[in-house]
Formats: sequence, C-alpha cells, structure tokens
Amino acid sequence: MDNVKLYDLDAYKRKKQDMIRKKLNEEKQNNKIKIKEKEDIAVPCPLRKRLYAFFIDLIFISSPFALDKILFGEGNFNFFITFFSATAVYLIEIYFWESGQTLGKFYMDIKVVNSKDNEVFDFSMMFVRTFIGKMMLGFLSFGLGYLFVFLNRKNKSIHDIVCNSMVVDV
Repeated sequence: MDNVKLYDLDAYKRKKQDMIRKKLNEEKQNNKIKIKEKEDIAVPCPLRKRLYAFFIDLIFISSPFALDKILFGEGNFNFFITFFSATAVYLIEIYFWESGQTLGKFYMDIKVVNSKDNEVFDFSMMFVRTFIGKMMLGFLSFGLGYLFVFLNRKNKSIHDIVCNSMVVDV
C-alpha cells in the first residue's frame, strides 16, 4: 500500500510539472514573457581580475599625490596642484562610469552590471555604489565590507550586495 502512495505522489509531481511547462510554453508563444537564453546570463569575473582592477585604480587615483611628492619633495605640499590633478583624475574615473567601469575595470575587461537584468549601471547607480556603498560601508567598516568578496560564489562585496550589482567579464 505504501508503494501505491509513492507512485501517486510521483505521478502528481509529473503532472504538475507538465502543467507548468505547458503554461510557460503558451506564455512564451504569446510573447507574454521572455525567457533569457543561456548566453544572456552573466558570469561573475574571477576574483583575480577584480583585485588587479582595484590596484590599477588605486595607483591611478594616488598618482596626483605621488606627483606632488616628486615635484615638491617630502614635506612640501602644494595644495592647488594636487587638488586640480586629483580632480582631473576623478573626472576621468567618472567618465568611465557611463560604461559601468573604472579605468582599472576597463583595462581588465570587466564591468559592473545590475544582477537582475545584466544591464550596465547608469551614472546615478554607479555614484550610489561608489560613494554610499564603497565609501560608507567599505571604508568605514575598516575594510570588512570588502571581505564579503571571499565569502560568496559570485565574488560580491558588501556594496555589490546592497546595490544589487555584480562585476562580470566583458
């Protein structure tokens, strides 16, 4: 008698799955829903590429301060030259945001996309991700927010989790 109950349960599951498949096929034919093809699914970039991009950005962003030390020596700080060169560097970084990249991400062929639809973040979302996510959650937590990269399969840090973003290969 137990075998009959198990058989009935398996038959019920198969019938339910067939009904769901039939309904999805009907909706797909009527263009009510679009099912993503396998090529459209974004794959997270390797952690190594993400770290290389971070170090490229770090070198690029710190270059005005290194330039100041080279030109004016240790202890002599020219505020205006450093300020304007740092501003130029940040404007170059912001220019790359339109494509969901920083200069380091551009060089490493990776970009930031929305986890839901794999679309590139617009300027406002990149601003929120960078200044709210990275600055507030990453730096103010003494770097603990960045440790999330090592704790999950998709290599997401805390600002990626909060902003629902993902770094993928281009």
